[in-house]
Amino acid sequence: MQKILFERKNEQREFPLLDQKISQWQLWAIIIFVAFGFIGWITFAANVQPKTVWGLILATSLLPFAIILGGFYFLSNGAASTLFKLPKLRDWGFDLVMVVLETIYSIVIGMVLNHLHIATNVNAVASNISNSGDKIKTLQIVLGTDLFNLMGEEILSISVFLAIAGLLFHYFGRNRKVALGIAYFLSLFIFGLLHYHTYNWNLAQLLLVLPGERFFLTGIYIRTKSIWPSFAMHYLFDGGIFLITALA
Repeated sequence: MQKILFERKNEQREFPLLDQKISQWQLWAIIIFVAFGFIGWITFAANVQPKTVWGLILATSLLPFAIILGGFYFLSNGAASTLFKLPKLRDWGFDLVMVVLETIYSIVIGMVLNHLHIATNVNAVASNISNSGDKIKTLQIVLGTDLFNLMGEEILSISVFLAIAGLLFHYFGRNRKVALGIAYFLSLFIFGLLHYHTYNWNLAQLLLVLPGERFFLTGIYIRTKSIWPSFAMHYLFDGGIFLITALA
């Protein structure tokens, strides 16, 4: 098999939706369902205000996550379950290097945008923590809801990446390497643009900051063929930012 960037040369693990063929309509349905499902999720979460912490977690995180996961599982004929295979122990060193590189990229691109006098917006969740009367309690709630929110983002990014690759490879005549490369690139920007609410349509962040950060996280999935490492590194990266915000 032709390998893409970050895949091991002797890799035998397969990509679902790409190395196992499913119908074209299912691949399109996955992209549409997951993308619009994510838009509905963030719109709903931004407008609902449960009275209890558990109500907040259930209504804005757990329930929408379950719907997205269930829909993806159904549309993929169960292939979604292969995302949750346990990674190999040797993969974790690579994952830590990638999250360090992601952090460096985030700092450098922020400095560049600031030097060019390009305005950026504060992450909406970080802003909520910063403006909270009890930052630590708010941080705890955020870290709890992010267990589902960030896994949802991983499913969004990886399912769109794999579905686009499957379409290009099986139905648009691209070879495996080219299909994966194009899908990788497109999925980064789809991920960025779908965070429009979090950054109030700041295009510099949607088109430069977030796709660049997502490059490393999707790279982790490509290397490990498991969603767990990319989720863990995503949680570590975001959690670190929110912790710094709460302690500031």
